[in-house]
Amino acid sequence: MCEIEYFTDINPTNQITVKSLQNKYNMEYKIATHIFYNDLYVSKGIVYKHLELNKSFELEVDISEQNDEIKTNTNYDVKFLKSVFISEKYRDIINKLKEYYSECSVAGPFPPLNMAPKKVIFVLTRQNAPQVP
Repeated sequence: MCEIEYFTDINPTNQITVKSLQNKYNMEYKIATHIFYNDLYVSKGIVYKHLELNKSFELEVDISEQNDEIKTNTNYDVKFLKSVFISEKYRDIINKLKEYYSECSVAGPFPPLNMAPKKVIFVLTRQNAPQVP
């Protein structure tokens, strides 16, 4: 006998009451987004100390094939990729990084230095330091 999986609940009057497939996707997308941003955030103390000794701090995102997937630790079939998040949410990523590191007197992040196939690097500098081209 074949099992049938229904993705919406239907009441006796044949009206859809719950869009569970879309709700599940939205929930998984929010989880993946949260994990992605948390992976971008390096301790502010580490960044601040590094910038006291160096001109810049690089945030490297590994998007090589084996590391591109955002691990959500759920059994959801759809895979969310860092490379897709970076290409589709670029402005949002820059704004979130600026907001997160604003307390550290940081200029940037500047557009990625390297958009190579396997990694993306966002650069942070001290506010008074010359900007990295």
